[in-house]
Amino acid sequence: MNVSIRIQTFHWVLLGLFVGILLGWLFPGHAETGKATAEVFIRLIKMMVGPIIFATLVSGIAHVRDLKSLGRLGLKSLIYFELLTTVALLLGYLTVQWWQPGASLQLSSLGPLSVSPTPAATSPLHLIPGSLLEPFLHMNLLQVLVLAILTGLSLSKMGNTGDTLLAGIEKIGKLLFQMLTLIMYAAPIGVAGAMWYTVGALGTNTLLSLLYLMVCVYATCGIFIAFILAGVAYFSGFNIWRFIWYIRQELMLAFATSSSETALPGLMQKLEQAGCPKNIVGLVVPTGYSFNLDGTCIYLTMGAFFLAQATQTSLSWQEEAGLIALMMLTSKGAAAVTGGGLITLSATLQSFQKIPHSGLSLLLGIDRVMSEARTVTNLIGNGVATLVIARWEKQLDLESMKRVFRNDSPSKKVE
Repeated sequence: MNVSIRIQTFHWVLLGLFVGILLGWLFPGHAETGKATAEVFIRLIKMMVGPIIFATLVSGIAHVRDLKSLGRLGLKSLIYFELLTTVALLLGYLTVQWWQPGASLQLSSLGPLSVSPTPAATSPLHLIPGSLLEPFLHMNLLQVLVLAILTGLSLSKMGNTGDTLLAGIEKIGKLLFQMLTLIMYAAPIGVAGAMWYTVGALGTNTLLSLLYLMVCVYATCGIFIAFILAGVAYFSGFNIWRFIWYIRQELMLAFATSSSETALPGLMQKLEQAGCPKNIVGLVVPTGYSFNLDGTCIYLTMGAFFLAQATQTSLSWQEEAGLIALMMLTSKGAAAVTGGGLITLSATLQSFQKIPHSGLSLLLGIDRVMSEARTVTNLIGNGVATLVIARWEKQLDLESMKRVFRNDSPSKKVE
C-alpha cells in the first residue's frame, strides 16, 4: 500500500468513525447490526494472527542468529531491546492503572459482548501442539511461539538449505502482509460497525472513556519519549530533541501513513549521515523493527488492562504479571505495519483467555487513531537505539552527529 493510499485509508477510517457514531445515536435499536459488522472484520483480523506472528518471529529469530555471529554488538543490541521494551510495557501498565480510563464503563452489567472464551489450560503440555497445524487451527499463540522458535532454530542449523527455506517463509510473510493490507481496506466499515454498536448499545458515555484512553496513550508515549528515551540519549551524549527535529520528515511520513516501514529507508540514511557506521545501522534498525517496538508495547499493556477495567475482569497480581510476561513475548512478533498493534493485542488476549476477547470491538473504532502515537514512538525508539549502540561500540562519529544536528537545527533554519 503506497503512501497516498495509506493516507486516503486514514481519511476513510475517520469517516467511518463519525458515521458509526451518528448511526448509534440515530438508530440505537439496530446496534446489533453494527456489532455483527464489526465482528466480521475482527474475525478477518483473527484469521491473520497465527500465520503473521509465525512468519515474523521466524524471520526475527534468523536476525538473532545474525546478531550472535556478530558477538558483542549483537548481545548489546538484544539486551538494549529487552530493557527498553520492558520499561515501555511497565510504563503502560502503571499509567493505565493510575488513570483508570476503563473503570467507568462497567460493561459487566450488560453481560458479555459475545461468547466468553474458554479457560486457559494450565498444564505445561498445553504449550506443545498435537500437530503442526493445531496452533493455527485453534489460534493458540503460545503454541505458535513454540513452533516458530523450533522452526527458526532448525533453519539456522541447515546452512544454505535453511537460507533457501527462510527466504520462502519471508516471501510467504510478504504475501500475508499483502492480505492484511487488503483486509485493512475494510477497516472503515468495521470501524463504523464498532462505533454503531458502542454508541447504540453501550451509550454515549463510552465515547468519553475511549477518548480518555486515546489521551492516555498519547500522553504515555510522550512521557516515554520525554523522560525515558531523552534520559538514555542524554547519558549517551546527544540531545533527543535535536535528533527528533533531524528526522522530522520521516516522523511526519510515519505519522501520516501509520506505518514505520515507510520511513525505514530515510531513517537509515539519516543515521548514517549522523555518524553511525553502515554495518550498525543495517543491523540494529531492521532488527529493532521486530524486537524494539516501544510504542506498541505501551499500547499492548494499556489496551489489555483498559479492556480488563471496562469488562470488570478481576486479575490477581500473579495474573497481571503473567499477562505482562506474555506481552514481552508477543510484542517481539508485532508487525511494524498498519493494524500490527491490533493483531498483536488480539493474539495476546486469545492466548491469555481471561479478558473477553470480544472487547476488541471497543478498541476497533479508535485503534487507527492511536496507531500514530505508537508508530512515531517506535520510529524514535529505533533511531535512538542505533545511536546509543553505536556510541557503546565507540564507533559513533560525534563530530558528524553534532554537525548534522547543528546544521539542521530550527535556529539554523531561522537564521
